[in-house]
Amino acid sequence: MLGDRSQTATRFVGLALDPSEGAAADWPLRVKAGTNIEGTDSAIVAVMSNWPSRDEAAHLRQALDRGSTLVLLWRPGLQATWANLPDAQKQAIRPLLPGDPVIDPAADRTRHAAVAPDGQQLLGDLLDPRFQIDAITTRRLLPFGRDGQAKTLLTTVGDAAPRPLVLHHTTGENGAVGSIYTISTWPDPQFSSLGTHPLFLPMLVRFCLPDATTSTAQNVEIGTPLKLTDSQDSKLTITVPDGANYEIPRPAGGSQFTYAATSEPGIYLWKTPAGAIAGSASVDPPADEGRLTFRDVAAVLPGDNVVSAGSIEELRTHLAAAAHPQPKWSPLIAVVLMLLCVEAVVGNWTARQPAPRTILQKGVGSP
Repeated sequence: MLGDRSQTATRFVGLALDPSEGAAADWPLRVKAGTNIEGTDSAIVAVMSNWPSRDEAAHLRQALDRGSTLVLLWRPGLQATWANLPDAQKQAIRPLLPGDPVIDPAADRTRHAAVAPDGQQLLGDLLDPRFQIDAITTRRLLPFGRDGQAKTLLTTVGDAAPRPLVLHHTTGENGAVGSIYTISTWPDPQFSSLGTHPLFLPMLVRFCLPDATTSTAQNVEIGTPLKLTDSQDSKLTITVPDGANYEIPRPAGGSQFTYAATSEPGIYLWKTPAGAIAGSASVDPPADEGRLTFRDVAAVLPGDNVVSAGSIEELRTHLAAAAHPQPKWSPLIAVVLMLLCVEAVVGNWTARQPAPRTILQKGVGSP
């Protein structure tokens, strides 16, 4: 991630990419903050406060040529300086943009976000009505024209012509294709409400993950071996759903890595020796319910502190019983109390009986 950490927008982006800030071992992204681009970066997120220099733009284009993904968040207001840039710098930057920056005073009016037709396919399940996309408001935008290959994912609507909010286009050389996602505002309250909207985090993470339509992503059933072709690395590491990591060496004479122990559902991540994500797989239970193997809850979660319930009411009953435990020795205590009562009754009856009389008979010759 590139950007000035003192900026509010950069902090919002960092938390969206990794809310736990490295504490969650199973988070699908490994986020590094810095100023340099490394060859192992599979995605680069940059909070752009200024137009990049020729060298900076060249480094970003080189990352695209390696197949990396760029997510560029542009500061509104930069459109005013575009015309004054040297032509060489413009030429270096232009492949990174979805179109030419546009001067539009209406871009500084309050607008609401809306899903564009191209966004329906790419964002997919993130467009849940509960997210209320129209609750995203923008106060300032960096308006872009749109080249023929650029797709608008989210747009803004208001009292003026719509302007793209989130765009996507691809570029690259030497047969490589890199994706560029353009966000034409900052996730900063003075520019927009994007940073606090529930769509921002999953959208940004999805942009950084490998494309689900490529061969590096799989969706398989439990028990199906995972396979990934990698002709460059001598070994890969796979991270399983419980966070454990297993090193998989390259097979002799081949380039296809295989991991067969897919016994648990969840996300499996292939990683290169440098830590970059090389592929991913979602392992799911069988679609045919008849093939499911049911296990007793004690076998899955052993221990005395586990509560199993088939409904909310049953769970409440278990919790009430745990809060008010019943004595375990009730029958024995009852027997002992009964014996004590019997003993008391018998003792009371015995105490009320008259004492036996002793009769003395005078003998002969007594005085």
